[in-house]
Amino acid sequence: ADDTGELCAALEAAGGEEVVVVLDNCGLELVSDLLLVDGLLRCASPPRRVTLHAKARPVFVSDVVEADLAPTLAWLEEQGGGPLAGRLRDALADGRLHVESPEFYTGPLPFWEMPDELHARLAEAALVLTKGDANFRRLLGDLHWPHDTDFADLMREYWPTSLAALRTCKSGVLVGVVPAVEAAAAAADHLSSTGAAAVVFTVQEGTEPSLLRSCLQQVRARPFGVRVAAGADPALLVAARDEGATDFVSCLAGKAAPRPSA
Repeated sequence: ADDTGELCAALEAAGGEEVVVVLDNCGLELVSDLLLVDGLLRCASPPRRVTLHAKARPVFVSDVVEADLAPTLAWLEEQGGGPLAGRLRDALADGRLHVESPEFYTGPLPFWEMPDELHARLAEAALVLTKGDANFRRLLGDLHWPHDTDFADLMREYWPTSLAALRTCKSGVLVGVVPAVEAAAAAADHLSSTGAAAVVFTVQEGTEPSLLRSCLQQVRARPFGVRVAAGADPALLVAARDEGATDFVSCLAGKAAPRPSA
């Protein structure tokens, strides 16, 4: 899938409103991200605000944390990118560029289980741009949805605003691929862990109420999972979690919505 044109249209529609970029890896990938951020800041009139969402601490050694920004800007300057580094430092100083580190990003939960505070925070942005394979898999709950599931239909079940997802394919968790394209890519071994293929998905606007979030809330209302008493037999905890997962899938099964295979 290549929604690059739709992404450009979403950025144009955002005008001077806020864009959130959910970062992935540091190093040269962060350098590329900062080039994109510089473009986002320079192309909007009136000037827009760009917020970078970094991790509070690395989950993988390469994950971007806020402290990575200063040495990356210094490296850019040393490599002859002084004007770029200067523009980004100025944007940080005047508030057009901002960095946040929500704790949610260091946890294992899918995006549809994001806390209400983060859901409301992302809803304030005109567009959220997620980077990388791990963030893409969290958008899908790291579940094996049918590969021809429409990405936009799924995201509109719970995502609160316009969304763009940039991802290099490094696992079999994938949607938005028609059977003919999937067959050709599979023959070339481009759908697994090679990183030889990439996707760009764009979804305009969000839709409420959220089917996935409402099903999750319905299941959370029952005493299962982490609510099992501390010190209980581990088998009881596993059984309670399995029961909760079954209820969640049953909730989805009763709705007209795409769902992953068992």
